[in-house]
Amino acid sequence: MSADLQAKIKAIPFWYHRIELPGGVVTPGWAPLNPKSYGVPGRLDGQRVLDVGAWDGY
Repeated sequence: MSADLQAKIKAIPFWYHRIELPGGVVTPGWAPLNPKSYGVPGRLDGQRVLDVGAWDGY
């Protein structure tokens, strides 16, 4: 992980969602405990999403 990316992640004091980023980087959140519980399909080609009220998750 680059030092710049690591610093940006550490600059955020609270991570709710654990987010897998490119290069094997994972944010330090604690949710989802079960990623499949969100029901997000593997592919979203041709779909549109309006995500109202989200902070750092889907």
